[in-house]
Amino acid sequence: METEILGITAFSPWSQLAWAKTMGLPFPLLSDFPNLETIKKYEVETQMGSVTTAKRAYFIVDKKGIVRFKRIMHPFNPDAPFLPNQVLFDELEKINKGG
Repeated sequence: METEILGITAFSPWSQLAWAKTMGLPFPLLSDFPNLETIKKYEVETQMGSVTTAKRAYFIVDKKGIVRFKRIMHPFNPDAPFLPNQVLFDELEKINKGG
């Protein structure tokens, strides 16, 4: 399976550009601002005070648009703010093997 990593955020392109540079992200970020259509479609919309944003979530979507893997992180668990890359690699391997 050919794969591509994309990040999607609820923030404007300008703020996410600064964040991506600060974090040294090696993949592109897409902005779902201002309508948040993708965030709503994937059911990861949340509120932080009066600001609508997205929960931290990971999806593996195949070329046909079928979600093969979905993990939404608990926003209040400081021990698991990110999903380890190896989990995603393992899922990709299972998908590639027909699992």
